[in-house]
Amino acid sequence: PQTLAESAAATLELPAPAIRTNPAGEQVVRLPMWLWISSDQWTPRRASATAGPVTSTVTATPLRVTWDMGNGDRVSCDGPGRPYEARYAQQPEATDCRYTYRRSSAGQPDEAYQVTATVHWELTWNASGAVGGGSLGDVPMSTTQPVQVAQIQALVQ
Repeated sequence: PQTLAESAAATLELPAPAIRTNPAGEQVVRLPMWLWISSDQWTPRRASATAGPVTSTVTATPLRVTWDMGNGDRVSCDGPGRPYEARYAQQPEATDCRYTYRRSSAGQPDEAYQVTATVHWELTWNASGAVGGGSLGDVPMSTTQPVQVAQIQALVQ
């Protein structure tokens, strides 16, 4: 049964996360940025393999998203994050998945930080027609995208 489970796991198609931010595009130093991935990418996936009377089914469940902000900082979110809506602009508690850059990306390659979102999928399996089941471990799926961060200065006269 475990060999069947490993075979089923090899056929799972886990999506690479689609990075979403607000503000979209260029970021600004000291302006909180919301982070999320599409909620349709946050659904369990299943695959099965059968040999004779035995079927093993693998379920991949998204656990968390780890964001590497490209400057040495990391953010860990227990879910996909909440898509930004203007009505939440003054409610920082409306999302637990946000980050604020303290320095511009000037001087970085291509003047941008390379932001990586990694979804950690937990793989579990069970068998029918035989005894078996358990964990197949954690499978990370990542996407990297450049994010430019600008410094804005005001002149008061």
